[in-house]
Amino acid sequence: MKLVFMLSAVVVLAGCFGEPTLDVSSKETMKASFRDMQESLPKSEQEELGEAMAYFSIGGMEGIGQMIGEVFSGNDIDPEATARANLSKLDGRTAGEIISRYHETLAEKARAAEAREKAEAAKEQKRERKEAENELVKDTIDNVNLVLGSGEFDTARQRIRDLQNVVEFKSSRELVEELLNLVQLKEESALLKQYLNEMSPMLKRQEFKAAESKIVELMEHLKLDENIADVNGVLNKIRERAEEHAEFQAYVDNIQITEFETKRIDTYREGNVPAIRIGIKNTGDRSLSGVVATVFFKNASNEVIYEKSISVVSNSAYATGSERGPLKPGYISEMSGTNYYTVDSTLSEWKTGNASLEITQITFSN
Repeated sequence: MKLVFMLSAVVVLAGCFGEPTLDVSSKETMKASFRDMQESLPKSEQEELGEAMAYFSIGGMEGIGQMIGEVFSGNDIDPEATARANLSKLDGRTAGEIISRYHETLAEKARAAEAREKAEAAKEQKRERKEAENELVKDTIDNVNLVLGSGEFDTARQRIRDLQNVVEFKSSRELVEELLNLVQLKEESALLKQYLNEMSPMLKRQEFKAAESKIVELMEHLKLDENIADVNGVLNKIRERAEEHAEFQAYVDNIQITEFETKRIDTYREGNVPAIRIGIKNTGDRSLSGVVATVFFKNASNEVIYEKSISVVSNSAYATGSERGPLKPGYISEMSGTNYYTVDSTLSEWKTGNASLEITQITFSN
């Protein structure tokens, strides 16, 4: 029984004379408890406790910013009340606990500051890499435009792929894809122009099968499907022209030239004007809504130097006299009186009267 009493007494005395703690219940207790904690520490730790209490009493670095904001806002500040409010989180803590908390807080702040510095450094490095990449992209675009101007499409693609292997940023990668698409479009456009240039004389010479073969060759080169609307439209146009030409060839011999004369005449506006008279007859069995004749003017060496196409028969509202279609089977279309078609050129090299006539277009009424 005596032993139990003695142990109880030791516990009570330990509670009464234990390590002092911070008491912020009032201004007086806060000051007194701080003094007691300092006195319980060796000299080497007293200054450290003071630094910790000063730091927490103002609310750390964030607290300083808030106090400055309050001052600039014109609000009154009660330093003691502010200190008690900030220190309330440490109420009941010993000096050792407060100092440890201080060290932990400073270490945490240091880690946060270091992380911010690293983040800022990484951000700056990223910005520098982005600037360098933008310059590389710009130089590549300039180079690609240069080689595209020379039609070096494979070289342009290789330059872009070299860029594709080193770019880092999404915007640059997207631009690389756009550049590759641009080169493809440029190449297809150049190829299309080349084929059209080759087809043009074929169509003029009525070589429709050769022109159709060119279109098919172009489709194979560009890996196009014949069902694509544009391609299909071109093919159909060529096939229509081929059918029209076949129909034209089968009937053109039925157009009889009844009159053809070329000379120079004087008009009421000027003199020595190249002029033409044409007359035709439809000896076939189909009615014609349009007939175009082309006159080829030649020099002394019998070389063609000029040509003029004339609608001898037309359904146009502006057509007059015998020009107005249709030209029925057995009908003729001849110019009246001294009427002539005139040429808007002096044709200084033309050997007067040296010309030939060719029926170049027929339109059937049905």
